[in-house]
Amino acid sequence: MKTDDQHKCLGMSSLLLLSLVFTAVVLTSCDSEEPLCVGYFITVGSRDPHEPNVPNDEKIFLITRVMNDSIRAVYPKPNQVGDDKAVLNACANVYRYYRTEHPEYFAGGYTVARLHRGWMRDGVIKSSSVIAMWNF
Repeated sequence: MKTDDQHKCLGMSSLLLLSLVFTAVVLTSCDSEEPLCVGYFITVGSRDPHEPNVPNDEKIFLITRVMNDSIRAVYPKPNQVGDDKAVLNACANVYRYYRTEHPEYFAGGYTVARLHRGWMRDGVIKSSSVIAMWNF
């Protein structure tokens, strides 16, 4: 009988040791996550926060798609620092071009495009803030 108790004790000790090793591996893997990187993106919404409907205007979406393309051109790969100045200039140049060349695209100013600077990991935005807005 004494040997059965010793085997049970040894089995429990082994199980405890195994669970401690597993816990240590899990905790150290949490620390080895990729660092947060800066990413930029454009959203389109109503200027009036009480008006949830956004006009379905192809011209606005064309301009914001060109803005997003410009962001990728000047900031192709997210990093930990970001490049607010280059991204802001790229988007402002697109807005200015369409505002000058196609003033008919801008009617009323009820829609706004917002440029967000976000913290992301593995392509997932963890948090963001608005750094610029343009009225349409």
